[in-house]
Amino acid sequence: MRDLYDILEVEEKADARTLKKAYRAKALEFHPDVNSAPNAEMQFLEVQEAYLILSDPKKRAIYDRGFELPEVELPTRDRYPPPHIYRKRRSLFDEAGTARSIKIDHNEYAGLARNIGIVTFLFAFTFLIDSIFHKEIPNLTITSLQTKAQVTKRPDDVRLVIVKAGDQVFEKRRDTENELIIGETIDIRKSIIYGYVDYRRNDEERYRSVSILVNIVHFTALMVYIASLSAIFIRKHPETKFNAALIAAFFALALLAFVILTG
Repeated sequence: MRDLYDILEVEEKADARTLKKAYRAKALEFHPDVNSAPNAEMQFLEVQEAYLILSDPKKRAIYDRGFELPEVELPTRDRYPPPHIYRKRRSLFDEAGTARSIKIDHNEYAGLARNIGIVTFLFAFTFLIDSIFHKEIPNLTITSLQTKAQVTKRPDDVRLVIVKAGDQVFEKRRDTENELIIGETIDIRKSIIYGYVDYRRNDEERYRSVSILVNIVHFTALMVYIASLSAIFIRKHPETKFNAALIAAFFALALLAFVILTG
């Protein structure tokens, strides 16, 4: 049997942490999935055997005294741990408990950042289309006005009104000074993708949004739009590209939440 300390390239007084570090490095070096050398598998198994013995205090004491050890059971080829198991895992804190600064290779994630940018751009673009193209439904007579709290039985909904005009139903905030009335005629405008509703009285030129959330949705979509374009087209500054992709993804998730709330 070869000297186990030589196999791991550590000193005989090496502590458990040093043994583990050496074992990970050697196992990754000789792993058959990453090393095609003819003797790589044999060396990989030697590393496994050396660590199984030296990492066990009782077996290590027997080995250090020169006594014969029972045969160690080694994994078969189909049960080798995958190579990534042996890669170095960095702790978020050092030995003193101080937070480490984690360095990211932004060049490595440039492709991912670009893909995130493309996906979030397409998502935001649907809101741009939605804000431009509408279906107008004119001259609808209001047939029903009902406080939402009457339906949900929740006090917070007392400020919301459910309006039924023709075959259209929508919610709006109560206007204490100039509320719609039954029998009044209004025009409705619905966005073609998400179906957001605006309305106006017959004597008004501009449409009113039924909810402030719709304005928040469009503002958030604009943020996604800008960040996603940065993630797609920035090339010389990979860190900025990476951060832009994160911002685009964050606002896209927020946008999705707003869509669910206003749906």
